[in-house]
Amino acid sequence: MREAFAIGPMHLPSLPDQVADRIVSAIAEGRIGSGTRLMESELAIALGVSRVPLREAFRILHSQGLLAITPRRGTRVIDFDAGWSRDLRQVRFGIERVTAAGAAQVLRRDPAARAALEARIEAIRQAVGRGDLLAVNAADIAFHDGLADLTDSPLLTTLWQAVRRHIVVLFSIDVLKVDRVERIYDDHLQLREALLHATPGALDAAIQTHVLWQEATGPAAG
Repeated sequence: MREAFAIGPMHLPSLPDQVADRIVSAIAEGRIGSGTRLMESELAIALGVSRVPLREAFRILHSQGLLAITPRRGTRVIDFDAGWSRDLRQVRFGIERVTAAGAAQVLRRDPAARAALEARIEAIRQAVGRGDLLAVNAADIAFHDGLADLTDSPLLTTLWQAVRRHIVVLFSIDVLKVDRVERIYDDHLQLREALLHATPGALDAAIQTHVLWQEATGPAAG
């Protein structure tokens, strides 16, 4: 008997997850503002879906802290204020410093992993070259998705996914404050070098600079 291939089935995003991502994209692109009340009927029509997947998307985003649902006041986008930004950066730093340590071990021994990392950095470079800020943010988040995937850790992947949509919004805010968008590409080149060559302490410092730069000096790069 022929043996089955040792691969798992494809896991495509559910419709509610797709709807949730569309809502987050609209927030990141500025089409839905911070604090906006979301009307089910209007949003369902705009997205071309029924209210059932939309309500499930609301539930997902509420569970992740992006939407506030209040009796008799409906559903609204949270306020992306200074406190939210500060807390998110600190949480992200805690996750990414552990993620980077695990990813670095894989990158240093696996040429295929290094090639995939280079491809993600090249995507950032190309988006920066076009001046396409939405594409820059998408390539940036894909870079960090890749690091989480390299750890092969269900726990780290779950933690990353829990804050990922927040980070999509944060990137959209930060990219408008960067003095030169080329800096985002430069920052990822520096992070690549740390992942490939730095000592554990130096890698921690590189992640801290990469994630918490905004708190120290103002504009941030993802």
